[in-house]
Amino acid sequence: MPIQGAIRKRLSDDELKAIVPHVQYEMDVFFAAAQLLDPNLPEDWKLRSLLIEGFTLHARILFLFFYGDEKARPDDVLAEDFLDSPETWRRARPRFPKPLGVLAVRVAKEVAHLTYARGHVRQEEKGWDIRQIVELMSLIIARFAKALPPERRAWFPRLK
Repeated sequence: MPIQGAIRKRLSDDELKAIVPHVQYEMDVFFAAAQLLDPNLPEDWKLRSLLIEGFTLHARILFLFFYGDEKARPDDVLAEDFLDSPETWRRARPRFPKPLGVLAVRVAKEVAHLTYARGHVRQEEKGWDIRQIVELMSLIIARFAKALPPERRAWFPRLK
């Protein structure tokens, strides 16, 4: 198991290219789940629960990809890995989006792990602002695409 806080090495272009399909998968599934969570669809609680879990889990994964540099482990994939330096991404990305930080904690406590904290969540706190999450993530992804060097930007053909 990697040691938290251990030094992360710079990866070669070949190593980065190899992980791109996984990064793209996270983005694709995040947006697909958001699209399927259309509030006008019939309310099937089982399907809706699975979609919300998938949507929030992929949102958390992407949030940590873009903002997880403080607690990153050596084998964590981060947006900064794709830029010339970590500082380049830290300057280019939008300010820390508090709602996504809250989402990351909620997903950890309410979705990804079975915790006692679940029992203390009030009914009015259980909803997810899907539109806000998609808007924030879309802004971050667009900023990431713009910050990428052109040769690496070409690795992500679906980025807008």
